[in-house]
Amino acid sequence: MKLYLKVLNYIKPYWLMVIFSFVSSLLFAILNAFSFWMISSLFSTIMSPTLNKTEIQHVDLSINDKLENMANQLIGSGSQLEQLEMLCIILLVTFVLKNIFFLINSVSLSFVGNRMIMDIRNHLFSHLQKLPLSFFHKSKSGELSSIIMNDVSNMR
Repeated sequence: MKLYLKVLNYIKPYWLMVIFSFVSSLLFAILNAFSFWMISSLFSTIMSPTLNKTEIQHVDLSINDKLENMANQLIGSGSQLEQLEMLCIILLVTFVLKNIFFLINSVSLSFVGNRMIMDIRNHLFSHLQKLPLSFFHKSKSGELSSIIMNDVSNMR
């Protein structure tokens, strides 16, 4: 547990980027669920085109019914072709936004991970410079290089 807390200390300078990544990940998940919901609306529009669902006005609607009403309001109440066009436009915009948030999440987490590794290596390097020469006579240089390069990279 102590080791994890030490590693988390290296995240502190990048906490804003981690929060930014978390928010973009959350938005990606919401848009992903929304895209699935809109695809199901697309299928329901194709399967039952004569049903006009925008006129349903109940007080005790379930969450599913509320979401369906919201989707139908987004689609509009034009002809079937206009509704399908609107659905396709909404799906295209949703998929583009979803992938943008996924890219932001990936880039920001990679940035934080690479910066953490750089900070740990710099900390190790400054620590090695302060060690006495007797330490380097006793230690193998290949072993020290392996620790600095491979072991720190494995922490990622």
